[in-house]
Amino acid sequence: MATDSKLDLPDQVQAVLDGARQALGLNFAAVGPLEGSGIVCDYSSGGDDADLQVGSRDTDFLAPFEVDGIRHALLLAGQGQLAAGDVPYVAQLVSFFSHAAHRERSEKRVSRLACEDTLTRLPNGAFCEDWVRKQRSTVESGKKQLALMIVALDRLTDVNASFGHATGDSVLIEATRLLRAATPDADLLGRIGGAEFCVASRAADESDIDVVGRRILDAFSAPLEVNGHTIWLTASVGIALGGTQALEHEQLFEDAHAALDEAKASDRERLRFFGSEVSERLQRRQAMQADLRRALRREEFCLFYQPVVDLATGNVQGAEALIRWNHPERGLIGPLDFVPDAEEAGLMLPIGAWVIERAMRQCRRWCEEGMRLRVSVNVSAKHFQAPAFTKQVAAAIGRSGVDASLMEVEITESVAMQHAAIVSSVLSELKTLGIRIALDDFGTGYSSLAYLKSLPVNIIKIDRAFIAGVPIDNDDTAIVRAIIAFTLCTGRQVRAEGVETVEQAHWLNAEGCDMAQGFLFGRPLPPDDFKQWRATYSAEQPPSEGAFP
Repeated sequence: MATDSKLDLPDQVQAVLDGARQALGLNFAAVGPLEGSGIVCDYSSGGDDADLQVGSRDTDFLAPFEVDGIRHALLLAGQGQLAAGDVPYVAQLVSFFSHAAHRERSEKRVSRLACEDTLTRLPNGAFCEDWVRKQRSTVESGKKQLALMIVALDRLTDVNASFGHATGDSVLIEATRLLRAATPDADLLGRIGGAEFCVASRAADESDIDVVGRRILDAFSAPLEVNGHTIWLTASVGIALGGTQALEHEQLFEDAHAALDEAKASDRERLRFFGSEVSERLQRRQAMQADLRRALRREEFCLFYQPVVDLATGNVQGAEALIRWNHPERGLIGPLDFVPDAEEAGLMLPIGAWVIERAMRQCRRWCEEGMRLRVSVNVSAKHFQAPAFTKQVAAAIGRSGVDASLMEVEITESVAMQHAAIVSSVLSELKTLGIRIALDDFGTGYSSLAYLKSLPVNIIKIDRAFIAGVPIDNDDTAIVRAIIAFTLCTGRQVRAEGVETVEQAHWLNAEGCDMAQGFLFGRPLPPDDFKQWRATYSAEQPPSEGAFP
């Protein structure tokens, strides 16, 4: 320690400097501004400034002895009362501890971000899973019961598509506020991803949890006022209880999600407890998914084709390919009975690839037999998110040897809204290949006309739900007339689905609808039956002149 100090140092300052000399060594370069260190010490400034600089920093990680020593040393250095040889030691000591403080704050921040949802500032999915895992010993002991609720906000994707993701984020923040208010006694509230939250409570019985779940549903019964928009959202709640039996945390989440799926599927009751009925349905679903994987390997799927007719001439323009499952024990199964399970099992991409390949192969066969028909295939949201989807389609067309203009890709309005930018880009790539694009189920989604106007589609298909009422129901008639007018003014074609009567066909033709499909013309048929139907079909009397054949 230098002996030329201008005054005797207090013991704590002397001890800190002695410690600094031993820890940092004796060879110091000239000390300049300590930029980036967290503390900037200007020795020419007054003592008060130096004191305030230390006092304003986060020094919780230091012992009181160290804090007092550094503060007093800085005060003396700022007043010029330390020997010149001691000033560098004080500066290096400040730098050392300020870097340590900076590192401490950084580690705390990284640790916080690792377990925090950045948008809502709630615990994230990883933290929630870890929290539930840590409750397992308590649950297994039988002393307490753990209730896990998964809360899903319905239709948030529609909000993002209609009003933008900024509004969607604001909705999630508002939803967080509502959930906090509805679950004040919960042991855990977190956001586990997307539009899903989790609520966990210990030592709660089923009736108490039911009350909390219904309080959550009530919280979303009123519209939200967000960013100048009035937004109606509903919530669905799935609940799993962990009692005396030992439950892995993954199983508890799976059970809560299974109950949530049941709640979402319900038209009225949006809250479900996981129980024997839900468990049985889950087991059946898992068995169905295992059968679907085998069916894909064994090529048990087949395609039926429904004719598409030109309303003005009555000519057959093409056919829509519709998948069926030829189950070895249950017989023919329609898509509504297995596609949801295929989507959950992650099988839509391979099944979709099979459909495209088989449909293009059938298109070539018909061309060779003298029937040049356009074939349309339905594409799911998974395909638009898959890399190189356009290349896969182009390869399938190339292997079939047919002209790309004979392929038509159908996408539902709801799918087109989920990832608008990605969908629009992929559709543009498909159109560049010469493929025609049809927007299916039009009128059942919540997209804006401005978005639809910019979407690169050739055909808009009017959903059968609106066609059923024309020309008698005034509301359906007005809606269909408006859709036709909008479509025609944007230079697209219109196709009506579910046409079953001659009166519907005549009215649609008079209103300017281009094409139609439905039982009036033909049901979905296997390829050979379709060929036979086509051979007997007559278009000699178009709808404007008489009845359809």
